[in-house]
Amino acid sequence: MPSPRRALMTHGFASSWDHGWVQHGWPDLLAEVDILPIPFGLPGHVDSPLPPTADIELVSSAALNEASGADTAIGFSLGAALTLHLAAQEPDRFERIVLLGFGDRAWPRPGENARLADRLADPARDDADLAQLRRAAQTSGNDLSRIEAFLRHFPGPPPPSRLRAITADVLIVLGEKDDLGPATMAATSMTNTQLRLLPDVDHWRTPSSPAAMRAAREFLS
Repeated sequence: MPSPRRALMTHGFASSWDHGWVQHGWPDLLAEVDILPIPFGLPGHVDSPLPPTADIELVSSAALNEASGADTAIGFSLGAALTLHLAAQEPDRFERIVLLGFGDRAWPRPGENARLADRLADPARDDADLAQLRRAAQTSGNDLSRIEAFLRHFPGPPPPSRLRAITADVLIVLGEKDDLGPATMAATSMTNTQLRLLPDVDHWRTPSSPAAMRAAREFLS
């Protein structure tokens, strides 16, 4: 009996393996298509031994080591950005890549991540996105100060010019209400890319969206 395929899975900012993937049924979905998940935690987050200020070269090396034998990579939001760093570093490493909640606004403007970290750190600042991030951090057991430090240090996705060498088939799944959209630049930066837009889905609901999970299952089958 052949061994199951393996998929590196990287959660989003302020989340965890359990919060970002297990609770939404992703391990069960992968089991249906005979894929074994390999969890990878973002630096400074509850599942990761890496410090929040680990440089991207160290993080990429750790993730690629963890992904030994994996032909698939799946990431949500900042996890998708990290996934692209891995694929850009080793363009032939993966056969299939699924990027959830990833669009053109995933490339941050100068200072944008630091400003978001400042807002998260200020209890007087509050809006729907900050409330969602704080709730996710608390629910998943993350230390807010550590993930703020990660956010200040993380460079965002690699430049689009570095993505052109990626040989994998890529699926981008983006909610039509996701503030990181559109995904025009993201979809055209890689050679073999499909884009699936989800009606009435915002950024936060993408990993739990049945439509997103169906799209990923069809792509990975």
